Amino acid sequence: MTAPVQVSRKMWFIRACLTLSCVFFGIALAAPIFSVTPGAGEFTAWLRLIKPDLMGKITQTLPGGIRLLWESGDIALSCLLAAFCVLLPVLKNIVLWAEALHLDVARTVGGRLLAASAPYAMVEVFVLAILVLAIKGLPGNTSIVLHPGAWFFTASVILGFISAQMLKSLQPRMR
Repeated sequence: MTAPVQVSRKMWFIRACLTLSCVFFGIALAAPIFSVTPGAGEFTAWLRLIKPDLMGKITQTLPGGIRLLWESGDIALSCLLAAFCVLLPVLKNIVLWAEALHLDVARTVGGRLLAASAPYAMVEVFVLAILVLAIKGLPGNTSIVLHPGAWFFTASVILGFISAQMLKSLQPRMR
């Protein structure tokens, strides 16, 4: 097989990965990410009788969690999560698509900024993992269950990472 045919096949694979990454990201924003069922150890049953609203299962989406943090006064954390879990992945996908479509954005200021942010591509998955571990470590049998949104979010990040690495490996050949 000739080199241009191999590059063309890789570009189709990259575009397929990017398409799936974007679709999965959209699903992750709409779908529940996790649910938490509070526990209070041996007092759980009593608290459920007395204050059922405090002991009910809470299911959260990513935008809903960011909004909840904002409304509860945790503005800085809300902004950080919005930046790293929503804005940065969207911008990263835009730049990856531009590169996959052979638009020269790497030389623009935005392209360079996004290239500099590439090492932080897995931060959003790390934040989700820390959150799950923190809640699982709470006393009193508090439980957390991951929902499909978490898995779609992780798959979106991984597909974006694979696409970026493949595009990076093709850069010298494409120009």
